[in-house]
Amino acid sequence: MKCKIVIFLYWIFPNKKWQAYLIQKHFSSCERCQKRIDSDTHIKSLLISAEDLHPRPDLWTDMEEAIKSYPKIRKPVIPESKPIIFPKWQWIAAALILTGLIILIPIQILKNRPDAIQKTTRNQIVLKSIKIEESTAKAYFFQSKNPNRLIIWAQKTN
Repeated sequence: MKCKIVIFLYWIFPNKKWQAYLIQKHFSSCERCQKRIDSDTHIKSLLISAEDLHPRPDLWTDMEEAIKSYPKIRKPVIPESKPIIFPKWQWIAAALILTGLIILIPIQILKNRPDAIQKTTRNQIVLKSIKIEESTAKAYFFQSKNPNRLIIWAQKTN
């Protein structure tokens, strides 16, 4: 029964790949179908035996000549890279510029930052005593982030 289904599928789909697949899977394992393969000329056309392969005796010599006659491709020549050599005056100039930057940048930063110590010495505040309701008070000084602002807190002591 299985053979009839496979044969029916073989004849209904005349695709060479499909037929080769069926031959490989079923016909190679079924003895009855193998006898049918030997007698059927259509199925024999799908099969290739080792006897059918007869290479020409001059095949390899023809291939060798074709390979030798093929033009050779030259590899691009990449020149060797040379190290970059700077003249002495460029090294000296670079060293001087770096030294100048190392010296000038901190000076510029210190020059531009608000210096609270310098401003308090210029604008001195002198506080001798604080009295709240005829008694002396304790004074607290707070310097804010703004150098122009000073907060004075006074607290009554008992």
